[in-house]
Amino acid sequence: MKNLMRKYIRVLKIELDDIEADIELLIDEIVEKGEKHQITKYVLLENLAVLKNEMSGIEYLKNMLDGMNPDDFSDIQELADEIDKRVREYIEKGGLVKAVYSVIERKLHKVMKYIKTE
Repeated sequence: MKNLMRKYIRVLKIELDDIEADIELLIDEIVEKGEKHQITKYVLLENLAVLKNEMSGIEYLKNMLDGMNPDDFSDIQELADEIDKRVREYIEKGGLVKAVYSVIERKLHKVMKYIKTE
């Protein structure tokens, strides 16, 4: 069971890396639109600020996962529930925009589904 929990954390971090890669692509696209004057400087800066906030939030979450010890949990569902709780608390404190929660929540469920089929 502990190995399964460790795997859950590893796969979830891979999914968070995937989100980061998507955000980096969005940043590149927005910068390109700004350079081509397809969007205003104000829109460029606002979008970049939101995306960089999301990037720092994802980094925070990955670091949080690094600090989690599967030995502290009785089963994988308890671990997943604790991760979900911490993500929601971080968002409520203003660490991430609320819309990001739906993306992270989907990843939590996706990884759980994957792990349960192993």
